[in-house]
Formats: sequence, structure tokens, C-alpha cells
Amino acid sequence: MSHTRQDGLTFLLERNPHPVPASERTRLVQNPGCGRLFTDHMVTIQYSKERGWYDGKIEPHKVLGPTPPRWSCTTGWKFSRA
Repeated sequence: MSHTRQDGLTFLLERNPHPVPASERTRLVQNPGCGRLFTDHMVTIQYSKERGWYDGKIEPHKVLGPTPPRWSCTTGWKFSRA
């Protein structure tokens, strides 16, 4: 399935085959902690000066390396753009 925004950017949708059940999600959000709870899906998108934003995807959550929330909690660093 795909969705095209008014500006022409298309997002392909790949549903998570194993989403967290609603009852479990309700329990988890009661005490989410820092960097321990994630959504069932994530957005990835490519960018270049020539094309702008393109190849948008909504896909099942996956670990890409140390996750920013967990990394910032354990190191005390915050993410910002100067």
C-alpha cells in the first residue's frame, strides 16, 4: 500500500507483521522509561540536494544501531541542530 501527500511525496507502507497487542501497549506506556519503548513502525526517507526528499517508507521498527533515546539516556547527550 502507498500514500501520496499533496506535495507529491509518496510513502510506501509495510505493516508490522507482529504489532504489540493493544492490551500490552497499554501496560507498557504506564512506565515507558527512557529508550525502552518503541512504536511498531518507523519512517525512513532519503534526501539529496538534487531530488529533495524521496523514497519515503513506513515500515516495521528495526534497530539501526544504538537508538538515539537509549544512547542519550546512557551518555547524557542530547540531540540538537546548531
